[in-house]
Amino acid sequence: MDQYFLIIFDRRAPANPALRRLTQLAGHVQGTAMRQLFSSLASLMLLCSASQAFACAGDGLGRAGWKLDHKDFSNRDNLPFLSPGNDSRVNAQFLMMDARPWPVDARKDEVKLDIYPDYFVLFARDAFNDAFARNSCDYTGRPVKDVATTPSDFFDEGTRCVSAQSGEDAFIQAVQAEKALSEAERAALIRSRKAMTTACQGKDAAPGASKAYVAGADASAAAREFAAYLAGAESFYGGAFDAALTAFRSLAKAQNVWVRESARYMTARTLLNKASVGAFAELDGAPEPKVSDRQSLKAAESEFKSYLVDYPHGRYVASARGLLRRVYWLAGDRSQAATEYAWQLRHARDPDANLRSSDLAAEIDSKLGLDSKDVHDANLLAIDDLTMMRPADASQKKFSAADLDAQARDFAGHEALFAFLKAARAYYVDGDYATALKLLGDATAGPLSPPYLGFSREVLRGQALMASGQYAAAIDHWRRLLPLATQPWQKEAVELGLALSWERAGEVNKVFLKDTQLSSPRIRAMLLRYVAGPILLRASP
Repeated sequence: MDQYFLIIFDRRAPANPALRRLTQLAGHVQGTAMRQLFSSLASLMLLCSASQAFACAGDGLGRAGWKLDHKDFSNRDNLPFLSPGNDSRVNAQFLMMDARPWPVDARKDEVKLDIYPDYFVLFARDAFNDAFARNSCDYTGRPVKDVATTPSDFFDEGTRCVSAQSGEDAFIQAVQAEKALSEAERAALIRSRKAMTTACQGKDAAPGASKAYVAGADASAAAREFAAYLAGAESFYGGAFDAALTAFRSLAKAQNVWVRESARYMTARTLLNKASVGAFAELDGAPEPKVSDRQSLKAAESEFKSYLVDYPHGRYVASARGLLRRVYWLAGDRSQAATEYAWQLRHARDPDANLRSSDLAAEIDSKLGLDSKDVHDANLLAIDDLTMMRPADASQKKFSAADLDAQARDFAGHEALFAFLKAARAYYVDGDYATALKLLGDATAGPLSPPYLGFSREVLRGQALMASGQYAAAIDHWRRLLPLATQPWQKEAVELGLALSWERAGEVNKVFLKDTQLSSPRIRAMLLRYVAGPILLRASP
């Protein structure tokens, strides 16, 4: 689903008809004095209607509009801080950034004002995902430079075919590096791998039509090892998993280090693919697969874990960890899956992680779901807790303070996150602004740490000050927060809070004063459209 970020403005907020008529008349009036008269009359009417126009700017269809409070989930707008109304995948990425920060920048083409038929949308979710994923890592540990053409290889369901090309490349490189091979053997092995026909190419090989190189009696030991591996690969990609297992297991003591390690890894992958046969045949819309070959699935888990122990820095560590997540999902083991997702979330930029941040967040959402049962990681619980703070319908139980307190043990070592959640629950669920402020404690004076949790905490403080009618204190708070909002999109959120506080304090024109003018051209453009007050008119030629 498409998610859009931060603010939605209703384009259809009605202009003042009398003011519109005055403006039209002023255009026909001759002489400076008469123009000044009409300008003054227009300014007076604007002064009387500015607050109303500002407050109504986002009310047209009852959408999020001019507010930082997003209690309900919206499929159109999210905010650049932890919030119940955000998509859970958005909140997950904020927590990833706090756990293992990496540079995030917003390109100029990602911060343009997108105009839709009924709304002005400042931040599109795709732009947000691209900005966060751009400098996260793919499964080889290399920075993702082009997120449009460098997908995470084992994201979502995946297939054995995902490694068909990379497997060919690695095989050829290993063959070229093996000095024990003769030139004829090397050429024959490479030719055979390139000619291999698999289902991954959309065409199954005919029975008995194997093109795998067969080492003769006079072949070198190295050639026989590579030939056995090639036979295993052909069987694996062709779906003949028992034959593939026989071939790969025969190479447990291979002399070539690449063959030995790769065969070990491929044994685990073959068992996983064997266990998956038929698991997706009759999903009938159900989100969980149905695995009948539990023995192979258990063996796959054991093999992956054994590989990770024996090859802690091996070629396939990231892939093995990723496929372990798939094992747990197929097995319905939420506890093990949650443990692995918790690790991935804390190591989103590590070479051993094989998903971009946006893909990992989506996988957590689709494979783990939002249910705290069997989940004991603070970050994963926080994602779920924020969702629970949305307004409950008649069939749901209100997320109480006792419900959150019951998780206290799981938040050991994450006290700042737990304190924020308690304050957020008081604010969003109970509407108890005084308690929220008390739970937040003193405002942060220096740099926000961790950056996204720290920012979310201070935004919540500003929200609570505004909601409790402490507009002067809110204005002071937003102004102190401005220089601390250093991450993309944060400054505009603070400026929105500041503009809202000025509006509620009856000082909306400070948005345009020289010493207090908002820096965001997009927010100013929206205010100019609906709240062109007297100060701005007097400054016009």
